[in-house]
Amino acid sequence: AKYFFIVPWIIRDIERQNLQPRLFEQKLLEAENKMIEVLKAAGGDGIIGEISGEKLKRKPAEIYWNGLRTYGIFRHQGLNMTRYMQIAGQLNSEKLNKKRLLRTEDGEYIDDRDAFGMSKLGPSWHVPEPPENWQSELSIELNSAEAAFLRERIITAPDSRDSLWAALLKDFSSEIKDLNVFMELKPFVKKMTKEIQNDYKSAFEFSRLINGAHIRYNLIFFRNALSEEKHAIYEQQWQEWVDDMRLFDFSGWDTEAFLYRLSVRQGGTREFVRRWVEYAKRANHADLNMLDNFIEKREVIIKGKERAKLFKAKEQSINTDYKVIGIIGYLQYRWPNAQRLLKDILEGLDN
Repeated sequence: AKYFFIVPWIIRDIERQNLQPRLFEQKLLEAENKMIEVLKAAGGDGIIGEISGEKLKRKPAEIYWNGLRTYGIFRHQGLNMTRYMQIAGQLNSEKLNKKRLLRTEDGEYIDDRDAFGMSKLGPSWHVPEPPENWQSELSIELNSAEAAFLRERIITAPDSRDSLWAALLKDFSSEIKDLNVFMELKPFVKKMTKEIQNDYKSAFEFSRLINGAHIRYNLIFFRNALSEEKHAIYEQQWQEWVDDMRLFDFSGWDTEAFLYRLSVRQGGTREFVRRWVEYAKRANHADLNMLDNFIEKREVIIKGKERAKLFKAKEQSINTDYKVIGIIGYLQYRWPNAQRLLKDILEGLDN
């Protein structure tokens, strides 16, 4: 959670330097690399790049950009990070020019943040000030003020305040912090708005439906890897899923409404979901060879044959730990990520 502060502090400092986009990007890269060592020196868990260091491919700014926009910490909703870096120097120059017009009679500048609203876009960042010497000495843990601020942003920002995440954080923080599975949130959702209940139900039911495809994928992988023990595990899970589909209320499931709610525009994804739901309806009598071929073709479409794991299962099972192959199960809808933020916030409030 601390990166919701670290990233804005770094970028805001660079923004003030009125740099060209390429130099802005270079300065950001250097600052993020330096921050890895600063955070490691202070110790703690959850430091991005702790092991890979400067070789880290996805930097914190890229990872957190969407969240910074969603929670209103970055104020310009329409700007992705690339576009922001292209115009950041221009924005800062405009703010300074407007400020020069706000001199008082004795020649002093008016220190009024609202006055900067005269600028076309206004201030870029809504974030508390960093502690002194933060660029050389900083903890990965939130303090109480930071935790309270982040909690307030999630609960009140227009793009997040009506979400399941905001409702959980607001009313059920302590009760849910140790729940590790998205589907265990069901009792708490019953106390929320009808909109959240409907969305959660759709997410819950879709996780049940698509889990069959995940099981089948795992089964194919370990069959191709010649791992009889693992293959047997997923054979058992497949039978359990087939039994679950007998109990599924297909009369209450609307695939088209589900796809519309999510604004799924990719034709291949829409068709895959439609066809899989039809397979699930007759799971007990499905042609398994056809199902397996369907899943194999889908992976090739998404990744290309060179990167498709199902065609390299034996090689990967020999050279790779199964844990990092990416075996999939029930959809968690990023609940583990949210749970980590929740714990960071609760610990921060106690600091």
